[in-house]
Amino acid sequence: MQRHGHRMLVYLSLLVAQGVVISIFERMLPSPFVFAPGAKLGLANIVTLLA
Repeated sequence: MQRHGHRMLVYLSLLVAQGVVISIFERMLPSPFVFAPGAKLGLANIVTLLA
């Protein structure tokens, strides 16, 4: 039973790390929305939906 818990923790940790990396990458991109400054694509939300 313990092994399943560790496996789930590692899986969630990998998803969080992917979300952080995608979020940092997204900040480096210029804003595609000229009419709404500060708006972003929200690519890190893909990882949230996957979880």
